[in-house]
Amino acid sequence: DQRGSRFTIGGLILNLRLVRACMDMHDELAPTESLRHRDGSPARESYTVSHYHLAGMGPTHESGDGVVLCQRPDSRFAERARQLITQMLELGFTSIFLDQPMNFSCCFAPNHQHSAPDAAPGDCVRWASDVSQLTKYRSPEAYVIGELPELFQTEQIDLWWHWQWRYLKPEVYRY
Repeated sequence: DQRGSRFTIGGLILNLRLVRACMDMHDELAPTESLRHRDGSPARESYTVSHYHLAGMGPTHESGDGVVLCQRPDSRFAERARQLITQMLELGFTSIFLDQPMNFSCCFAPNHQHSAPDAAPGDCVRWASDVSQLTKYRSPEAYVIGELPELFQTEQIDLWWHWQWRYLKPEVYRY
């Protein structure tokens, strides 16, 4: 629709959680911003691709060369994400879909300055709050969609998407 001289373009899908070696930002963010295991190794995305998933018919989603970034509000990762989101909103996008806006893993990276390794998920909630505020500041009618429903994120995420709804209790997320 047209509002004055501005057009509403709709939503933007962003995966700000994973970075692969082929991406420009990999060398910038992966060494310092990835979630770290207790032994110091970077966390990697791992999931089993089912037989009906199109990713199983071509190059794999992660190829073993990517890392999971630690989503926390006061970081180089968050600054890079904020720049990307701002650029997309300036192009006219009004809503954002965050692919997996929650990490459930502990983070043992000493440079991330978590109060404890298991505080990383809480830091992720604060980061998603920042994204939501930025999006809605630019467009009050905007909404944030998230993949993989998580109760602690329901204040930041307006709508949820999950590939396997039948295994969840979606009525819980209605409230």
